[in-house]
Amino acid sequence: MVKKIALEEHFLCPDFNEYWNPTTVDLPVARRDNALARLSDFDELRLAAMDEAGIARAVLGLGSRRASRA
Repeated sequence: MVKKIALEEHFLCPDFNEYWNPTTVDLPVARRDNALARLSDFDELRLAAMDEAGIARAVLGLGSRRASRA
């Protein structure tokens, strides 16, 4: 059986919350809260999603892009 590896799974460190918050101002509150919960979780939610998708390993990558406002 081939084991799946997920590349560039994003996460959010608590120290980056203030940086990340302005990038989500256009999201509905429920969607923003769900994204924050999933990005900042390293245990239950992430591992359950990996198990469901058959992923054995994940490479985490911290990345964010602040939307430009014209």
